[in-house]
Amino acid sequence: MNVGRCLRIILLAVVVAACHSDATVSNPEAPGPNPPGETHTPIAVSHSLVLFRNWALIATTTVEERFSVAYLVFNTVMNLTTQDEQIACFQNVAAHLEPGGCFVIEVGVPGLQRLPPGETVRAFNVSATRLGFDEYDVVSQGLISHHYSVVDGKLEVLSVPFRYVWPSELDLMARLAGMTLRERWSGWKREPFTSDSTKHVSVWEKTASSSGG
Repeated sequence: MNVGRCLRIILLAVVVAACHSDATVSNPEAPGPNPPGETHTPIAVSHSLVLFRNWALIATTTVEERFSVAYLVFNTVMNLTTQDEQIACFQNVAAHLEPGGCFVIEVGVPGLQRLPPGETVRAFNVSATRLGFDEYDVVSQGLISHHYSVVDGKLEVLSVPFRYVWPSELDLMARLAGMTLRERWSGWKREPFTSDSTKHVSVWEKTASSSGG
């Protein structure tokens, strides 16, 4: 499958999902927090991909169809807070991909090199109405993202747990699931991925000989 077409399908699916069209696969009993306005429902968009709207489901939800593209964007893979859950996510995706299908992830590169020596907290947003800090636990690869916002004169506080993951670790998870790295960029415009990149967009392809699915 052409990677350019793969990404065009992804962007089209975002629009389709925003319109709440096509079938859904729901699990209202699923645990885990949701961002404001979100539900526990993953959405199956046409027959091209599955778009999950709740990270608690991405490692376990199954559907009958097989897809040519699946994707996780905006650091969603880090919302799975254990290595086992992240590995299970890759295996679940591989089981739902057609041979030659693509798994696309957009995720940040851990910012440990930007931490001052001995520090565990890094500010990512400082303004008059919003503060944001990432708190790292380098032993467990844990990360808590703290958000403080002033809305209508009131302070809103949100702390979200993550497990940060390195690109090479994701590559190994993909290999364990029967997928191989096809492309890696530092953004959606295919900017080169370098040692200075703060995020990456990676594409893994399910091999025809893979037993998954």
